Amino acid sequence: MQTQSDGRPGVGRESKPSYAHPFRILLLVVVSMFISEVMITFLFSLFPLMTPAQEGILDSFLLLIFMVPLLYFFFYIPFLLDIKERKKAEMEKEATIVELKKAMDEIKILKGLIPICAKCKKVRDDAGYWQHIEVYVRERSEAEFSHGICPDCAKELYPGLKLPKLT
Repeated sequence: MQTQSDGRPGVGRESKPSYAHPFRILLLVVVSMFISEVMITFLFSLFPLMTPAQEGILDSFLLLIFMVPLLYFFFYIPFLLDIKERKKAEMEKEATIVELKKAMDEIKILKGLIPICAKCKKVRDDAGYWQHIEVYVRERSEAEFSHGICPDCAKELYPGLKLPKLT
């Protein structure tokens, strides 16, 4: 798979292994058989006194000797490499799925209707108990609270206190 400059998989054309092109395989086999037969014909001229059975056995043997390495290098090895790449991609996919499931398990989301008291702002939990909103939210999410006091409540609670003006 091609990658972009930042390491992410690219959208460009992927190179296919040689066995993924049937025409190329057929062409390879035909050309290699032709070359093999030419070489075999040359070798037969060196041994002119052979019976047809001997010629057939020698022809088959030499054809096998010439064809097997070609098929091995142009078909079998790329096929094995493709299998390794697919297994690696599958393992990476499985690892990503496990990682995502773990992340999903860690995510806490507050959703739905939350019953809250109109006066004291306590929240009723699933068991029917009333809790401060800070406790309720902290138990159900990753949120933490830091307390302060708003200007309206500061005026009410501390009437003589001068508050700095925020701009």
